[in-house]
Amino acid sequence: MSKWLLLLRAPALHAVLVSALVGVMGLRAGNGQTDISFDDSIPQNKVHGSCTQLSDYRQETGVTAADGSHPRFSGWTTAKFAYSPWEFTNQQRTKQAGFYCGCNKVTYPNINVCNTECDRAGAGTLACFNGNVICKGPPPGFCLTANVQVTFRTARQFPRSYRLLWIPDFQPSPTCSSEIAKWQTAIANHEQHHVDDALTIVNKTNTEWRSKKFTACGSVETEVVKDLSAQINAALRDQIAAMEKDYIDLGKQFHNTPAGAPAPDPSCDVCPEKP
Repeated sequence: MSKWLLLLRAPALHAVLVSALVGVMGLRAGNGQTDISFDDSIPQNKVHGSCTQLSDYRQETGVTAADGSHPRFSGWTTAKFAYSPWEFTNQQRTKQAGFYCGCNKVTYPNINVCNTECDRAGAGTLACFNGNVICKGPPPGFCLTANVQVTFRTARQFPRSYRLLWIPDFQPSPTCSSEIAKWQTAIANHEQHHVDDALTIVNKTNTEWRSKKFTACGSVETEVVKDLSAQINAALRDQIAAMEKDYIDLGKQFHNTPAGAPAPDPSCDVCPEKP
């Protein structure tokens, strides 16, 4: 392995983690099975009192997640994304192409454009203009092109979902207990959709990155390696931000479908304050 390749390894774990937050208000009822798990450790999400008090609490305070409370919402799912240590694969080293202007040290794909820009750059500059600036090609140095071996994933312990839990101040009837269970199932079904969205985004991103290529050119190996490494780190940061945006967009799209439409809180006629 060449010395420049050894410099292309990333840190053990990149620090950039971003979150996308999707809330759920008055969740859709349903009977589907889910494998979602909730973080029920937050005391504020255990609502004691009557059916009316539950509805008022959801409207005014809402579910509490790690980032705070979310009025009007019964459930909340947080997704954070990360990526593994990366390294380059399929490295190709080639000569630079194009035409090089020594005045401004810029490479142009077209000789006519190069001569025009180089002449303009050299005008009035004794250091590089002798009355007739001519572009030369190819420019000095080489280009390094490579794929990137990297794996995107959801961050540890994410996606993380939260929900309201109702603890009635009366002994609920069997019918009321069924109503509460239906409400909880609706929350789980809805939040499972957001969890699945996060995993879909991860799979899609990993597929796309298998064919991504990056190129840097120059005459000094250490500078080329530095440039290539900077390109990939910037692209990874941009990709995490794009995954966050995709997650939010998919959540909005889901909310605009019948399957993602709001559903009412537990019925206070079924769960009256004095059964």
